[in-house]
Parts: sequence; C-alpha cells; structure tokens
Amino acid sequence: MSKISYIQSNFNGGEVSPLIYGRPDLDKYKTGLRTCKNFIPLLQGPVERRPGTAHIVECKTSSKAARLVRFEFSTQQAYQIEFGNLYIRFIKDRGQIASGGSPVEVTTTYLEADLFQLKYAQSADVLYVTHPSYPPRKIERTSDTAWSITTISFDDGPYLNTNSTATTLTLSATTGSLTVTASAVTGINSDTGFQTTDIGRLIRWKDAATNWTWLTITARASTTSITATVSGPDASATTATVDWRLGAWSNTTGYPAAVTFHQNRLCFAGPTDYPQRIDMSVSADFENFAPTDPDGTVADDLAVSTSLSADNVNSILWLSDEEKGLAVGTVGGEWIVRPNDNGGVLTPSNVQGARSSAFGSANITPVRVGRAIIFVQRALKKLREMSYVFEDDGFRAPDMTLVAEHITKTGVVELAYQSEPQSVVWMCLTDGTLVGLSYERDQQIIGFHRHVVGGASDAFGATQAKVESVSVIPTPEGAADELYIIVNRYINGGTKRYIEYLKPFWDSANDPEEAFFVDSGLTLDDPKTITGITAANPGVVTISGAHGFSNGDVVRIKNVQGMTEVNGKVYVVASAASTTFALNDRAGANINTSAFTAYQSAGEVRKRVTTVSGLTHLEGEEVAVLAEGSAHPRKTVASGAITLDREASEAQVGLAYNSDFETLRVAEEGRREGTSQGKTLRIHRVLIRLYEALGGKFGPAFDDLDPLVLREGGDAMDTSVPLFQGDFELEWNGDYGKNERICIRQDQPLPMTIQAVMPHLHVQNR
Repeated sequence: MSKISYIQSNFNGGEVSPLIYGRPDLDKYKTGLRTCKNFIPLLQGPVERRPGTAHIVECKTSSKAARLVRFEFSTQQAYQIEFGNLYIRFIKDRGQIASGGSPVEVTTTYLEADLFQLKYAQSADVLYVTHPSYPPRKIERTSDTAWSITTISFDDGPYLNTNSTATTLTLSATTGSLTVTASAVTGINSDTGFQTTDIGRLIRWKDAATNWTWLTITARASTTSITATVSGPDASATTATVDWRLGAWSNTTGYPAAVTFHQNRLCFAGPTDYPQRIDMSVSADFENFAPTDPDGTVADDLAVSTSLSADNVNSILWLSDEEKGLAVGTVGGEWIVRPNDNGGVLTPSNVQGARSSAFGSANITPVRVGRAIIFVQRALKKLREMSYVFEDDGFRAPDMTLVAEHITKTGVVELAYQSEPQSVVWMCLTDGTLVGLSYERDQQIIGFHRHVVGGASDAFGATQAKVESVSVIPTPEGAADELYIIVNRYINGGTKRYIEYLKPFWDSANDPEEAFFVDSGLTLDDPKTITGITAANPGVVTISGAHGFSNGDVVRIKNVQGMTEVNGKVYVVASAASTTFALNDRAGANINTSAFTAYQSAGEVRKRVTTVSGLTHLEGEEVAVLAEGSAHPRKTVASGAITLDREASEAQVGLAYNSDFETLRVAEEGRREGTSQGKTLRIHRVLIRLYEALGGKFGPAFDDLDPLVLREGGDAMDTSVPLFQGDFELEWNGDYGKNERICIRQDQPLPMTIQAVMPHLHVQNR
C-alpha cells in the first residue's frame, strides 16, 4: 500500500465529457471537473459560485415566449428590449422603463413564432431588424421613453439584375402617380407577371435620355398593369423600354434573413427567393442601395450586390463583421466575402465570396469574441470558433465542444458574450439549462459550466425552471457587463416568465452582508446616510435628509469613519426629529458617546424589521434568506411577504439553488509504482483551499455529504460570521474503491470560491 498526496489547483477546464473520464493523459483532464453546476471556472484557475439573479419584472404576456435584444448606444446608455408577441418593451438600469405609471410599449407585427428568427444590427440610436417574412424595419430611440418601429423606406434599391427579355415597360406619366404597362409577363416574377404581393416593391426604369428613375408599386390591376409612384428623379419621357429592374425584396420574393454592418455599409442577405444573395448599401448611406448613379455610372462607393457560388443552394442565415471580410453563415458552410485583391476595399467591381469551412451553421446569431467568431453548427449541438490563421492565410473553425459534447446535446437556442469581469460566452439550451463557456483564446482556456436557476417549471416541482433567452449589456456604471435572462417558472398556479439579471461576480472587497446568492431575488436595503454623530450623552445622529424613523424604531449603524465604536451595533431611536435622532439601548437608556472616538465621516443607518415584503412574484414559494450576512431558516411567501425569525436591516430573499463541484477520479501520475488508475484507493483526508467561503457540504458523493463547518469558536454570535480564506482540512468518510472523487456543495445563500483540492490517498498496489 502506498500513501500519496495529490493537488488539483486549476479547474478552468470546466465540466468535461464522460467520454474522457478514462483519459488522464489529457491536459484537459488535469484541469477538468466531472460536475461544474452553478460554479463558474475563472480564467485564473479557481471556480467561483455563480451569483444569484435579481428579479426585474414579469414579461407582458407570461403565457407566451419572449426574447431579449440588446440596444447599446454607449456603455452608459444600454437597454434590453423585450420582444414579445406583437409588442416590445424596454429595460434600462436594471428596471423597466415606464411613463405615466405604465410601461413604455411599442406595437409590432412580430408573432411569438417569429422572435428567435429576428436578426439585428445597430448604428447609434437605430436598430435595424430583419425577418424573412417581413420588410426590414428599424427601431429608433429619441429618449428613454420615446421609441418607434417603422418599415424602412429605402432611397433606391436593392434590385435584381437588369431585364434581359424583350418585355418592355411603358409609363403613363413622368412624375407622381402613374400607370406602368408591361408588354408581356415574360421576365416578371418567373414569367407570371405582376402580383398583388408586389405592392410596395421598387422598379428601376431607364428613360429615353438613358437616365434611371425608380418607382414604388402602390396597386396591381393585372399581370401586366400596375400603379406606381415616382420615388426618384422625374422621367424625361414615357417611351417603352427593355431597360428595367425589379426590386430584390418584396412579399413576392421574401425579405432578408440576416443583417450586419461591414466597412461602413449596411448589409442584408438571404431573401427567400434568392437565399445566397448579399446586398450592401452605399458607403455611409445605410438606407440607399443604388447600383448606379441616375445617369448609369457605377462608382466605387455605390451599393454592392453579390451571390455565393456553391454546388448547392444553401440559405444565408447570419452575417458577422470580420477583420478580413464579411463572415457569412449558411446551412451548408461558412464563407468570407472580401475584395478580389484580398486587402483592399469592397466595391461593386471588387468583391468575391470564398468558402472558409463546410460545417454548416444554425440559424442563431453568432458572437464576436476578440478576433474570433463563435457560431453554432447546423444541428445546434456544437460550437465552433471561426478565426483567421496567418500561416494558412485562411480561416479555421475547430469544435469547441469536443471535450464537453454532453453539455450542449439538447441544442443551443441563443448566444451572448460577457467580456467583463470574466470572459464568458453564455447560451441557453432547448431544455432551459443556462450554460456558460469560460473562454480565453490566447491562453487556450475553454471551460464549460452548467447553471440551473432556482424554481421549477411545472406544478410538481419535477422540472427545473427554464432559461429561454440570454442577452448581455454593460452595467449602468459601464465598468462591467451584465447578463440578462428570461426565466420560465411555475409560480402560484400558473406559468410566469420573468426578466432577471445576474448579479455581479463576488468581489473580496464586497461587504459579506451584501452577498447575493438567491435567484429571482430582491434586496431589503434602505440605508440613510449619516453626516454626523455627536460625542454626548446621548449621542445624536444627523442624517442627510429626512430619515422617516419614529421613536422606538430599532436601527443598525455601519461604515462610520472615526467613531467606529458604533459600527455593527443595534440601537433604539429616541427624540426623533426630521433629520436627527438620539441613541438609546433596548432598555431605553441613553448611549453615551462622549468617550467614543470623534466622528469623522460616512456611515449608514438602517431600520431593522421582521417583515420583508415586495415578494408577490414568488407567492407560495419557499425562499432562502440571507440577513445581515447570516443564513436564516427558509420561509414560504404568503401575501407577498415573509416574516423573519429575528430582526434584520439588510436581507437578500429569493429562490435557493445548489452549486455542485465534483472532481474527476484522482489522476495522480508519475509515481515510482506507476499510475493509480485502475487500482483500489481510499481518500482518507482532504485539504481544500478556499477563497472567502462560508457554509456548504462535502463528501464522496452528493448523496453522502457532511456539513463544512467554517465557523470558529471565537466568532461572535451577534454578528455575521467572517468569510473563511485559506486551507481547511477535512476528515474523509469514504471507503476503498476505484472511482474516488471529491464532491462539494454550497446550498446556503453564501459565496464560495474553491482554489485547490488536495486529497491524501491510500493506494493498494496490487
């Protein structure tokens, strides 16, 4: 028998596939985990418990799905748009935008079934939106409460190729509303002639002076006769001509499926009848797709139209701006559209499309991470990283899910990227699981992690709550990014869809009393700012503004500079005036502050209460409670409130969730006796290195856990327990086996960061 010690101090490989449980030779094994649920692998190596989600508002129509779309004017002015069935609403600064007491809302024509086919691209205060069944539209913001959505009236174009048949078009007038008469149906809508669905479509027409004008179809009389309005320059004649072009988009041909910006052009692609076509606007004139000047001249800054040339006709599903060109995702493969001279500027005569890979893309908007584009493969189960490789002068798209294919096997629905404070690609799956990918390309870090939000989506509590949409915008302060989600839960007898956001990552500088590790939670916190405390008997506190306290109210003071003797103490309000009150103890005796250190600055005071209200959105649910840094017994919400077992001035209340950490089988290698793999072993003692943690459980399996007792005998009972940091030794109850692992669970509403696990093993050498 051998006694050995082992250390795993890096977990940024995340949760790995069961298919590599037998591959301790892989580097990914040495940094991977068997289970990483509701923990986030940090790029530096530790795993940190994910923060909870804060409740914002219920979706307008909880019975129908909704989607979040980011609208970012700047890092300080960022919004989430709630797209629902026939409406949009708006979120800013972690709250719903309202006017006159009602949510700001704009009516749309997008149905529930349309929402996840929408593609969008933003320029300043305008968001361009596409869907193959609707004309391109734009959402515009003029203020926080003033939003609109309109169908785009393009100045000119885009158009199909110039007519190549003998069919002529004749105008009845040179300006205004007029009749257009075709000599035949040949060349018009596959030789079927004009259709009612052509109403709103453009026509480009060359007059006798060889100048182009353009018209908008307003009515259809027959397959050869329509009414149209001149939208461009007046014609100089009405003579019949074979020089005409039909608009590329209409209810007849379909509308673009994808949109983005590239080289200062607005780009659309994938209309139904021309699924491989790409149209790019006039440079810096986003709503103008003129192919020539009115006199027929083609300039470099005019619109660009091109089509992918492939063996099979595969619809374009997404576009993404790439440093080396316009990245294009189709059902059959991925393409790069760039200048013919490979390094120049796209122009009408300098454009080509080249296939970069043939994996095939899903109809999901990719995310840009640094110089890489992360997209979902056709079957929805694989993520690929498309990036330029200098040595190949081309692009590669390796499978990022190769060592964690089980994570995404149910299918990806949507992607979002959070760059600060940690680089994480977020995604929601078809089964409602929230998945994160800790990602740093330059450091070759790829670590998947699963997240199950608190609550259930059925009446029996058998099915987890489902995350249905993900989106990221900067925080109101602009210093970090924030993940917003739509969650489907069963609450108080019905389906509820809530908009929530992931609270900031835990920071050691944070006050432990502000720890937020509950889902769909709310915070009880109403601090009053202290501007002075007298050194007197009794001491008198001065507040910045009216405090609203009454005599007999119980309050708690913290964060005072100078007179630190009052911090963390509980007092009774006496001699209350508008902005001042005196300090008494619970027996009614004065608090003499004359011997205390002189007050310098700062400080907050909060009223202590036993009732926490505002929890209507969790009616009937059992909730976890963290009050003044201590976990309280769980409570059931009734009439939108809970009653605490004891007073508290600060509290976080919401749905509980477990964070589960499980190592792979200890992969100790390089011993004199050889590998421990396949041999019987027993973990008899474990050292875990924690970074600011409290509570939790540990054991050889999740159904065999013991409490992790981090409270020390010297900790004061009337204050919150300080977070533990350092090495903690555990006596292990496991028996001999061939599949020994370390399981840690945090089930309290408290932080936990695991930096290393160090098991001590007994290995049977035979």
